[in-house]
Amino acid sequence: GSGHYDGAHTREALRQAAGEAADQQFSLMFVERSFFESEEDIRTAAQRWNNRSPQKPHSEQNQRGVFDTLKVHLDESLNRNIAWRENDRCDNGNITPKECRIDRLISLMYTAVPVLGSDNLDGGDEMYNMLRKGYGSAKILEEESKRSDFERLYPHANMIARMCDYIQTNLRTSYDRNCAANESFDNLAVVRKAGKRDLLKPVAKRKFFSQQLFSGEKTSEALVPDYMQPIMYGLLSRVLKLDRSTGNVIVANGLTERDMEQIWDAAGYAILTKLNQRFVDHFKSRFNSRHAEFASWSAHWDTCACIFEDVIDSGSWKNTSVAA
Repeated sequence: GSGHYDGAHTREALRQAAGEAADQQFSLMFVERSFFESEEDIRTAAQRWNNRSPQKPHSEQNQRGVFDTLKVHLDESLNRNIAWRENDRCDNGNITPKECRIDRLISLMYTAVPVLGSDNLDGGDEMYNMLRKGYGSAKILEEESKRSDFERLYPHANMIARMCDYIQTNLRTSYDRNCAANESFDNLAVVRKAGKRDLLKPVAKRKFFSQQLFSGEKTSEALVPDYMQPIMYGLLSRVLKLDRSTGNVIVANGLTERDMEQIWDAAGYAILTKLNQRFVDHFKSRFNSRHAEFASWSAHWDTCACIFEDVIDSGSWKNTSVAA
């Protein structure tokens, strides 16, 4: 337990140094567990020993068992590739990147909060800004009134993570399905890197934004994580509903996960076209090239919801498939 509450720092330091060490020593201090009267004393000592390098909040929360109930609902393949604590490694052997941290999954799940009709969880500004809280987004799991409401979304955690992965993987194919002959996915600025230097280049010369998925795989043509928030809100607000008799969140109209994939396949072109148009028109001038500010614009969230609703109502999504 030394190093930090869970020893993650100590183990990671050894892992990184072992390959470079040659006739070198590594000093470790061991303290008998019986020296401490309680687990709390051990944690206090760990904090004191590591004041120079504080443990990340999600590591402490994980050690306290804050995520235990959510873990029970997740498939093992997702469990392994989510960063529940600092220096966790995914299936590819690399340290899990921030886009697959637990607070990222919580932010995605929060886009379904309006379905709950909760008096404790804000479905307005707090929802739009949830991703910007970073580690702080997981704090809702430590507030009893908020956690009890949020836990009603846990049964859909697998679906939410997998749908995010599916959408990120199928941006090009869903766009190509409905685009005109003179249009091309390669001309979309919204899927390219957008740093200050990037924006000085023509779109075709900017690199695509790559992203690791919750599955542990990587996609080379993705959206910035912030932009997935309004898209997932648009989808979840139209496929999930509250069962008034039980208070449980259920999937509406008997839709399956495959149905949701097909709904994205049919809606992707319209959503990407609208996001790209707004990106070109307003990303620099109105939002000063800030991804979080741009993604929090409520107009995106309303637009995505309307597009998904039109697609679902029209039935145009049925029996379509553009899986990568």
